[in-house]
Amino acid sequence: MSGMLQVKAQFLYFLTLYVLRGVIGSQEIASVDPNILASKIKELTEQSLKYQEMQNHLDTLSYQRQPLVGETLLDALSSSFSNKFQSRIAVVTRLRDAVIKSYSGTTSSAKQCCHLSSSELEHDTRFKQPASATKVCELVSSTAEYNPVRLQNAFRDACIENLRNVPSLKWQYFGSEQGVTTTFPATKATDCGSYDNRFRPWYVQSNVPKPKQIVIVIDKSGSMSQTDNNGVSYMELARQAAKTVIETLNPYDEFAVVAFSSSTDVYSNFEIPNGKCFSNTFAQATPQNKKLVKNYVSGISAGGGTEYGRALNAAFTFFDNVPSTTLADRAILFMSDGEPNDGISSILATLNRRNTALKNSVAVLTYGLGSGAGATTLRRMAQSTSVEVGSSDKIGTYIAITDPSNLRNQMASYYNFFSILGQATNIPIWTVPYLDSWGLGLMVTANLPVYIGGRLVGVAAADITIEELLAESSYFKPTELSYSFVINEGGLVINHPNFPYVTKREPLFVEATSFERDPEFTSVFVSMKSGGSGNKTFVSTRILPAGDSKMYGVRVVKVNSTYYWKQIPGTKFSLCLVLANEDSQTLLAAQGSLAPGTFLYHRFDLVPPTKQCSHGRSFCAKDQSSVALAARSFKDPELYLLQNASVNYVHTLTNYMEGKSFDTANIKPEVKDVVVATYKADELWKTAELDNLNRQVFWRYVATEEGLFRIFPGTQMPSNFDPVKRAWYENAQANRDKYVITPPYGDAASAVSVVTLAKALFEGKSDGVHNPATDKLIGAMGTDIVTSYFQQVISELYPICKQTSLYTCILIDNAGFVITAKQFVNNPKDAFNKHIASLEPEIAHRLQTSNVLLPGKCANIENALIYETFNISPNQTRLTGRTASPSCYYFELMPVFGTNTYLILAEKQIGTCSTSPITCQCAAISSCNNTPTCLDSSSCSCPCTSYNEVYQPCTNKYLFASYSPQPCTPEIRDLTQLGISPVDLNNLEKCYEISFPVPLTTVRQPVYGDCIVKEESSNTGAIIGGVIGGFFALVIIVIVCKKKC
Repeated sequence: MSGMLQVKAQFLYFLTLYVLRGVIGSQEIASVDPNILASKIKELTEQSLKYQEMQNHLDTLSYQRQPLVGETLLDALSSSFSNKFQSRIAVVTRLRDAVIKSYSGTTSSAKQCCHLSSSELEHDTRFKQPASATKVCELVSSTAEYNPVRLQNAFRDACIENLRNVPSLKWQYFGSEQGVTTTFPATKATDCGSYDNRFRPWYVQSNVPKPKQIVIVIDKSGSMSQTDNNGVSYMELARQAAKTVIETLNPYDEFAVVAFSSSTDVYSNFEIPNGKCFSNTFAQATPQNKKLVKNYVSGISAGGGTEYGRALNAAFTFFDNVPSTTLADRAILFMSDGEPNDGISSILATLNRRNTALKNSVAVLTYGLGSGAGATTLRRMAQSTSVEVGSSDKIGTYIAITDPSNLRNQMASYYNFFSILGQATNIPIWTVPYLDSWGLGLMVTANLPVYIGGRLVGVAAADITIEELLAESSYFKPTELSYSFVINEGGLVINHPNFPYVTKREPLFVEATSFERDPEFTSVFVSMKSGGSGNKTFVSTRILPAGDSKMYGVRVVKVNSTYYWKQIPGTKFSLCLVLANEDSQTLLAAQGSLAPGTFLYHRFDLVPPTKQCSHGRSFCAKDQSSVALAARSFKDPELYLLQNASVNYVHTLTNYMEGKSFDTANIKPEVKDVVVATYKADELWKTAELDNLNRQVFWRYVATEEGLFRIFPGTQMPSNFDPVKRAWYENAQANRDKYVITPPYGDAASAVSVVTLAKALFEGKSDGVHNPATDKLIGAMGTDIVTSYFQQVISELYPICKQTSLYTCILIDNAGFVITAKQFVNNPKDAFNKHIASLEPEIAHRLQTSNVLLPGKCANIENALIYETFNISPNQTRLTGRTASPSCYYFELMPVFGTNTYLILAEKQIGTCSTSPITCQCAAISSCNNTPTCLDSSSCSCPCTSYNEVYQPCTNKYLFASYSPQPCTPEIRDLTQLGISPVDLNNLEKCYEISFPVPLTTVRQPVYGDCIVKEESSNTGAIIGGVIGGFFALVIIVIVCKKKC
């Protein structure tokens, strides 16, 4: 009996405690004032950055509004582009003329590229590898003609002259019909003989400029398992030949593959949305489609009989599904090693019937492999077709391949059938941009066929990066709402603010309507493709950055705009200028010059600072900020991108900034004015009395729309650094009316976890009264603070957070990414880009079902992906709630006024937790093709990436609807590596003392399915973290997890 009484007593005790906890705990939460945190965030920002004093300084300065005149700007940009294109046309014309002059003899002073020694080459930053800009070298194909013609020195001399005249040129080369490629500058090849110019898209496109529709028909009957004299099966030789043919195609071409034996087999992809189209529809020869189909070809195996009729019917089906008005050259490449099982009359009847229905527009080119091939049937199949090539008809061809090892070369030379002899031209052919294999970014090639005596001897070509060719368009952004873009004659976007001009992957090049989706744009697009010009005003959609779009999505606004467009003179490219109506550029009035000794350019590897110090692992300037300038800061961005800065250049720039010289060093005049104006920040930072806070502040910086970046203490930045394209700056733009804080990241200079505080800067006003909704944003300020210190500040503000047995404090941003949590106190790296749905799915579920954490999507156009993200509305009011029953905790969400933060406090509830806790598994990867997929979840969702189901891979088009997600902004660009510090940091005094916690040793890699998204790259060699890292909104959550009750 006494035992029963004891049990009852314990039950009453816990029941009483539960009731008291519910009352007292709820009162504690209700008494928390979130505005205390708002004041502290503002105080920290003011103490570390002197933000308000800097804004007050800007308010004392004069500004000018410069109207944007569409016609004038359009003419200026198109004229600049025309001059660039004409100079590149002159380059390939000079190469062609040099080839004609030097195409003689079978000997040459040039070495084969594979035989070059390292002593003959020096590292060339223009080409990102060892090279010799005084020599050419040769790539001789293993199947080149015996004793081929070699180029003499006139070609080398022309290359050297071209590079001197146009420093932005990349590779220059000539590929001959005999299989020799002469390339400049000379650089070492990894092997001899594997490269054959005759099978490269640039070469084929120059020979046959018209688009091509090709069906490759491969015999896979049992006899294809036999081997040649080298022990290679016929089937493998056929696979190699088919893949080589595919490699010759360019994105304007279309292709398909049919494998046949007793039956037929065609490629179809069931792993990606709309992938079944490959089975009956021509595929555009994009790099992505070529890769998919080549993978299919690699898996074709031999077995079965040989039925030609079935194969022909399958091949013609692809042409049936294409409009008969197509202007493409059309051909079936039919390869077999044996006699067909079906009769010749039936085969020819099928061929003639199917081709007649297509107005005899398809040439049939046949290839008999080995001595057992059905020569008679294959020859008659080819001779039964006749198509128009140029101004005459041409009968299909049959080639008997007695040596099976020649199959690849014979089939890949199919395009010669469509070549028109004597078609000499002075107009180069421009390729669709492609990703350079040497890491130079997106590239285009200008090609010009070379004829001597009416005979084609090869193709001269020159490569140029898109970034340099269209630099003026890439950096044309006079305001947040105005921009420009460029398309080619096929309507494909070559340059657009929402398309990456530098990428690590081969991007999809799609029509401009994928980026510009307003119905009113359709007529503009049609006119641009046809080479027209004009202007049109309508309400258009602007896609603006909100930070890293994979984590934060985009901002979408409607703007009354005018589109101005025209064809770039002398080209088939069209330029469009999009201006917000009545938009104007804000420029500072002239600010004079800096005092001597006050301008410090960031290139410390060239001109080190006079007073030096170490800051973490960085070489810095003692008590002085340094200035870095992005490409947009220069009058000629292309020149900046090309130049290798020198000591003389740094001195020239310094003299200009300090009023000692009129040589502007290619700097825009307004840039000097912001350099002078932002020197005020340097003065404020040097005189700031931060006391203990100084030991927690790692960097202070200010960036402006002109591309200026000033950092304290001064240090060197990566050469491709552009502050306005960093996530922290974009998020400051998106939250311009608020003080903001980022989630933590690993600072590259200190290897510790830091957060960034930042605030937008506005055009100065004499009365100092600003309206963030309408005032022009001119820049932003930021500071990096040790994460552990910020976590300590929150605990001191809210003692309730120290009661970890009853309460837990978690800090997240307004997209749900964790900033601080007790789980990460000892392992801060685990918080990097960690989402609340992964850490605490019950809370995420409650926020989502309460319409607090709202879903959003954007479409990554260049990769055919959808990014699913979340965001908390800035108008969110205080929210009280509990997690799903049986409950584990009670919480309140409280907006923090004047910041982009929310405070959520939660307390543990005594009782039984759910035996089936909520989990978030929101993403998966297909085991077949690495395709990401967002998983359906009735309990919880988190940020994830999925394939875009409106993308049609075969046609390389998007079928967007009105409800489709808008385009994402480009991913944050990776930064170049910095060199080794020019001095030993151990011998330098510290810039100032920093209170470091334990340094990070490793960084957890993000994975699909764990609700962790891609991290900001930390191995870029960048000196600072916050400048490179993201910049995001803030939410504080104090919770108790149901799973841990």
